[in-house]
Amino acid sequence: MKNLFLRHDVMFSLLILLLVGLVLYTATRYARYDFRHDLPADLEQRIARAKQGTRIVTTLPARPGSVYGRGWKAPILMAASRQVPSCFIDPKLLDDRQLGEAIGELSRVLHVNAGELYAKVILRRTGRFCWLKQEITREEKAALAAWKVSVEKKAKEASKGMASDTALAYRKHQRQKTRAVGLQYEWRRTYPNGSCGGTVMGYFNKNNEPGGGIHSTLARLLLPRGGRLVLRGDARR
Repeated sequence: MKNLFLRHDVMFSLLILLLVGLVLYTATRYARYDFRHDLPADLEQRIARAKQGTRIVTTLPARPGSVYGRGWKAPILMAASRQVPSCFIDPKLLDDRQLGEAIGELSRVLHVNAGELYAKVILRRTGRFCWLKQEITREEKAALAAWKVSVEKKAKEASKGMASDTALAYRKHQRQKTRAVGLQYEWRRTYPNGSCGGTVMGYFNKNNEPGGGIHSTLARLLLPRGGRLVLRGDARR
């Protein structure tokens, strides 16, 4: 009986040693293995591209405070703020041909001179933002939306006779023009009673900078404090 137990103890010890040896062997092979062979060849380029587009910071414009005057029965609104749309373009998203086509079409939509608009955008060719027109009207906003729809429609019709891959690439190429153009809303000062009390009120200019009167003396209460919106964006953009 003693010999039987002794034999079992020896076998158990050998099994433990075998398992320990196997673990040590696996750990040694794991430590020596070069995992770079399993990584894609363009990994560094992918990481650099992801870092460029991974963080997008958008400014959230704040509304300037309103000013009321004392009335006989109720306060009178003397100065308020309203949001107005402005049109911008991201020049870096477009190649030279796309940019020329977009500027020519948008100059008619926004009623601006095509040559002057093109010259302004070219100065910011490598940038990501350029105003096309600030404070556009409702009609121009509607025309801009219709232009985006027409670009999509024309691209779809023009690609009907093409091969599937070619048609997809062509529509994507044309759609890039609409992706590069957008609207941004800004706060603008309005005076419901016109020039009434203007010498006391003062004014805010387009950059929300005070110019005399209450707007200057109470600037710390009336001036807006904009916020920031941080987004994780598409690296291809």
